[in-house]
Amino acid sequence: MNEVRTYSAAQIGSLLGISAKRVGMLTNEHNLKTRKYGRWVHAWIQYEPEKYVSTFRYYENIIPVLKELLQPIETKPDIKYIQGTLF
Repeated sequence: MNEVRTYSAAQIGSLLGISAKRVGMLTNEHNLKTRKYGRWVHAWIQYEPEKYVSTFRYYENIIPVLKELLQPIETKPDIKYIQGTLF
């Protein structure tokens, strides 16, 4: 069985120069925590081995999506300004 590598929000954030919290906020805001971009796993809490939480682990394909979301609005080609109004 060939396992696909997954990354934590901290690892993705480090690659993009943002915090893990920002990764989580962006992916929640844009409904990106889907099977296409990662999977939910149970993770043990580091200093409390009797407790675990569900956490989302990201696939590498989320990186270009987040890079696009992090671009300044002026550089996004699909945004048009007409008489100072954003359409």
